Amino acid sequence: DALDGYVARKRHEETRFGALFDIAGDRIVELSLWIVAADIDLVPIWVPLIFVTRGIVVDTIRSSESISQDIAPFDVTRSPLGRFLVAGKFMRIGYAVAKACAFGGLFVLRPLPIALPGLWDHVGSALTAVTQFFVYLSVLLCIARGWPVVYEFVRARKKDILHPGDS
Repeated sequence: DALDGYVARKRHEETRFGALFDIAGDRIVELSLWIVAADIDLVPIWVPLIFVTRGIVVDTIRSSESISQDIAPFDVTRSPLGRFLVAGKFMRIGYAVAKACAFGGLFVLRPLPIALPGLWDHVGSALTAVTQFFVYLSVLLCIARGWPVVYEFVRARKKDILHPGDS
């Protein structure tokens, strides 16, 4: 996920289209993994449904606002808390790490007891608990990072409706 952005910045080839396309590519990979995890009964179906719903709503708002306001997708959120949750490096990295830990744990839960039953006897319950922690942390962060985008968008539209001439 980070490699494409790094290369674009180093080559001074950052564009709004590239940023939006990067988000779309990341979303395809992430949602595919959540859906596969649900399909093989590693997570409940509501987990990928939250990610899909949040992704569609937030990415639509970000794309629309980015184009209409001529700003980068992560600049759509204006409040300090929103900027921290959505665009802050700490939160972006933390969210990526939580998802990576969740996916890493999920995709060893099935083969590990078969491949290494002795090890599984010692670490299976702890690995399952840690994996579930990261799954639910990912869900929580997904919602927390999407909320400011939706809230600020609705608030701006409400202001536009109530006070059409004000900017």
